[in-house]
Amino acid sequence: MAGPSNFAFIEQEWPQIYQSSLRAEEYIRTDPRAACFHARYATEQLIQHIYNWARLPEPYRDDLAAQIHADAFVQRAGQAIVQKLNLIRKVGNQAVHSHNQIRPDIALQVLRDLHYVMLWGAQHYSSVPHQVPTAASFNTEIAAKRQPMHYGDLQKLAIKIQKEQQSYKAQLEESAAKNAELEAELETLRAAHAAAAQSEQAQQATAVFDERDPDERSTRLYQIDVDLKLLGGASKVPMSPTLTQPANTGSPACPTPPGHAPLPALWTTCCGQMTACP
Repeated sequence: MAGPSNFAFIEQEWPQIYQSSLRAEEYIRTDPRAACFHARYATEQLIQHIYNWARLPEPYRDDLAAQIHADAFVQRAGQAIVQKLNLIRKVGNQAVHSHNQIRPDIALQVLRDLHYVMLWGAQHYSSVPHQVPTAASFNTEIAAKRQPMHYGDLQKLAIKIQKEQQSYKAQLEESAAKNAELEAELETLRAAHAAAAQSEQAQQATAVFDERDPDERSTRLYQIDVDLKLLGGASKVPMSPTLTQPANTGSPACPTPPGHAPLPALWTTCCGQMTACP
């Protein structure tokens, strides 16, 4: 495998889509059927990316045709893109399910349309739209320099892709089931909470709590004590048994030393100890 690729502009952003597009490009001269098969798969990957990126609703059927023709997708893509996607899809289906030969000119048009669709997709749904060569066209000379896999390798790859898709779909179904189970549990808890909150006992408890004194003064005093510890390691102020006011130490207040700012109004210094002001 040598030389550049017509799809090099998506290699860093979308490596998996790039690999599928690259294989379509490699087979264009030697195996049009294989080229169209890979082109269809690259398109399928791109559309799934767009659905995820744009958070589009899933269509009524879980297949490529339904995704292409869904109203939400058509509004974003426009008829020109939809037509190209349809050609790639239909010829790709023939490549997989029909024994008829795929004409080289048709395969070449599929690759040209795939290239155009990838340019459009990278321009609108990638993180580097400024790096997309939007004026570029599919170059058959570049494609001619690519070397494809053997047909036996292609068959193995098709089986591998099918297994990966089945595994991925199973994982999605398992994840969806777990999410649904969790949501059901949460909904049960929400309903239980709503019912309990409407009971007479709950309403009485709420009324009692709302009438309580939040005792903001004690909170403020302790907050000041904590702040002082952080700043200078001062000892905790001794509190009275009722815990409603700081205890009076009975020590005479010392004057503020020259050159020092007075302490906050709630506190004063008495012979080296911190105590609350009356």
